[in-house]
Amino acid sequence: MNKVIVLGGAGYHNSLGLARVFGINGIEPYGILTKASKHKLGNHCALSKYWKKVWLVDEEEEAISILLDNFTKEDEKPVLVPGSDGFAYLIDSNYDYLSDYFILPGINHKQGEVVKLMDKYQQVKWGKSVGINVADAQIIQLDAETINPITIGFPLILKPVVSAEGDKKDIRKCEDQKSLYVELEGLKKKGYKRILAQEFITKDYEIALFGSILSNSSNNPYLLTHETREWPVVGGVGSYHVFIDDPILKKEAERILDQLKATGYIGNFDIELFVVKGKIMLNEINFRNSGNIYACFTNKVYYAYYSYLDLIGKDTSSYNFEYGIETTAMDEIIDFRHFVYGKTSFREYYKDWKRCTDFSLYFKGDIKPALARYFSVIFKIFTRAKSEKQSYNQGR
Repeated sequence: MNKVIVLGGAGYHNSLGLARVFGINGIEPYGILTKASKHKLGNHCALSKYWKKVWLVDEEEEAISILLDNFTKEDEKPVLVPGSDGFAYLIDSNYDYLSDYFILPGINHKQGEVVKLMDKYQQVKWGKSVGINVADAQIIQLDAETINPITIGFPLILKPVVSAEGDKKDIRKCEDQKSLYVELEGLKKKGYKRILAQEFITKDYEIALFGSILSNSSNNPYLLTHETREWPVVGGVGSYHVFIDDPILKKEAERILDQLKATGYIGNFDIELFVVKGKIMLNEINFRNSGNIYACFTNKVYYAYYSYLDLIGKDTSSYNFEYGIETTAMDEIIDFRHFVYGKTSFREYYKDWKRCTDFSLYFKGDIKPALARYFSVIFKIFTRAKSEKQSYNQGR
């Protein structure tokens, strides 16, 4: 069988979920993971028992030499599975060269096509061209002598044009012209050359659509969840998922997938959607595996494994593509912050934790990554408390 090489972060559960999905389906994946810390516990995703071998790197670009040094003489081409925007960008930017030795996700087997559509402004234009509801947006050039006039109204959101160019933590909400220029100056100092300004949408709630587009199947495996809690509040990530069974929302989601498939894209996806007045609005498409992959296990919709089989030409018709709504999923570390910061009671958090069937870290039979992360978080809490106590005593 073709080998699997996961490219992602050592401190983010996206790559951990991929290791577990392939591992329980009988494949030991290789991992090339960017370091999250100098300490072992900070790179907890690398501790999964399911890895065949892991390389920890400082920069994504280091993966190219590792791939070429270790995997170019295989009888069957290994499959590359990106688990971060940076690695998705790297793979597609080097598609022509890498495709001589590896099987890659992509659009019509052409280099740079995924990179083009990773541009959020291009996603807005694409969405409008195929009749998908999407918020108005424009690009602001921060490296220009004068900032181009803002044509969309306030309030608005500022965010990286391409996820690989920035960080979710840099998403800003601007209520007026004054706050806009303050935020633009701050982003410019951080090194941003351009930024996307997008209409702020008052959403009913946010939903996550994640799965894979298959070339050899008329159906695409996916999961659709209502993110009942996210952190932080603006530009945050979903931390508690309830599965959606609404036929209208599912139909709209499937229409988006049909349009995405029509571009020629094959591979895993992670799509952020808003529900506004009962209708779906596209927020963002990510051309890599979703960090929400931990929500697939109880439902046994192993979409990343199906994508692998599809890419190597295997039949996926006998596998389960359907999810149930009786399960829930939680990123237990992120969701706990709602209690820590007083956004929810411990009773509510504990009630939801008890009813959860899938967690981003805890996984029966593969407990080391969870223990490492739990210990790391507890250590940080006590270290911070000790520091604050010392500051208090010195000030008395």
